[in-house]
Parts: sequence; C-alpha cells; structure tokens
Amino acid sequence: TMTRAQFAKIVVCGLGLAPEYRGTFTDVAETAWYAGYIDTAAAYGIVNGVGHGKFEPEGVITRQEAATMLARAAKLCGFDPKCVFKTLVARGTSKNVYVFVIPVSSELDLKKAAKAAGEKSVEMVKVSEINALTGYIRGGCSPVGMKKRYPTFINESAKAKNTVYVSAGKIGSQVELEPLALAEICGAQFSELVKDK
Repeated sequence: TMTRAQFAKIVVCGLGLAPEYRGTFTDVAETAWYAGYIDTAAAYGIVNGVGHGKFEPEGVITRQEAATMLARAAKLCGFDPKCVFKTLVARGTSKNVYVFVIPVSSELDLKKAAKAAGEKSVEMVKVSEINALTGYIRGGCSPVGMKKRYPTFINESAKAKNTVYVSAGKIGSQVELEPLALAEICGAQFSELVKDK
C-alpha cells in the first residue's frame, strides 16, 4: 500500500517540480516531510484534497485516486490522458506471470484479464515482487525490457491511437510509441481489459 502523501511525492518528483509549502490544507503541517510535495501538487491542479480543507496525507491512496492524479499530470505535460498507459503485473491461477497495459485512467478488469490470458483467474502481484519479476520498481514499470518476457496484453483501445505513452522504466519518464510497434516489441496481443465506466 501507498499513502496519498507518498504518491503525491512520486508525481511531483516525476514532473521535476520543486516542492514548496503553501499552507493549502489544514491537516498538512509545514514541518511534515510531505508538505511541499502535496502543496505543489495542489498548486498545479494534480490534487484537490478530500474536502473541508483537508488532504488526509496518511490515508491509503486508492487506484482511482492514483489514476486521477496521473491523468492530471499527463494533461499538465501536454499529453492526452487517453494516450497514456500504465503497466500492471499479475499472476494467474497457474502461477504464470502476465503483463497488462491499460489506459492510466482505467482500472483493470480481472475477469477480462484472466479471459485474455486463458486463466481461471488472475490477481495483481505484490508490490514487493515487482522488482524481482520485472527489474523495475513500482511507478516505473515498463512493458519494454523486463528481466523476462512475459505474456503481454494491451488494451484494445490503444489500436485507435496514433501513438501511446508507456513508462520508459523510470518514474517520471515516458516513451511514445505506435501501438502496433509496442505490441511487436513486447510480443503483445490486444484485448479488452478494463472495467466499463
């Protein structure tokens, strides 16, 4: 798990922004390690807080909150958030590992992912396993250049894009590729993978 403060720091650092305390939220003390990161994220419109002038920095960030922050960061960089994709690693009931590449603002549908992989079910791997399996760290996991080539699936929506952005293997770094080129590099298949909105 990751806190809202930790994720704000990752996004602010990834964008190369200088953290600066502004006193935006009543529950973020100026002396807290995360104060400048949260206030900078708020100043750039990446975070809004939880209401009533609070941010809940120690609260666990949800997938939806993380996706929203990443989509806002992508827009800030001039990227179309619908063209920015994240890389997720999961394990099937067979214990085989799979890679799923989906839009950053979407949530992986585990049933659709299992169907694409030909598994009874899949579940996300533990954060502590990501480096050992892929060679990357959480937040910087790329479908390109993993330690081992795992079966990879890209969400069908990518095919309609001229280019998509995926992690370049380091937090805050992206690489732009044509979807078919990405699929060829990764040996990936296209499939419907995300939850319907």
